Amino acid sequence: MTENIKVYETYLEEKLNQNTLNHQDLSNHRAQIAYLQHERYIHLLVTCVVSIILFLTFMLCLFQDSLLLYLLLIILIILDFFYVRHYYVLENTIQHWYRVETEIIEKVQNVE
Repeated sequence: MTENIKVYETYLEEKLNQNTLNHQDLSNHRAQIAYLQHERYIHLLVTCVVSIILFLTFMLCLFQDSLLLYLLLIILIILDFFYVRHYYVLENTIQHWYRVETEIIEKVQNVE
């Protein structure tokens, strides 16, 4: 996913620098935003579910002394960390793309 974001960001940067934007580019950008919003939403749901399971496992570890539970807890902490990090990247990217959308709208209106 991050590779796709980088490729699209490079393409977008070139189009913005060349000032060759049109309504099709704006439509394409909005489709990319919609795709990323969906991706962000799914990752939010998965992150919440993993966090709930992590919390429940932690609570269970307080009452049960089991090596397997502690191992599961460590795995869930690592998994949750990476989900939160990826969600952070998605959130920052979508916020950046909202600002870029405003730039595209301004440039397309100036061309007309």
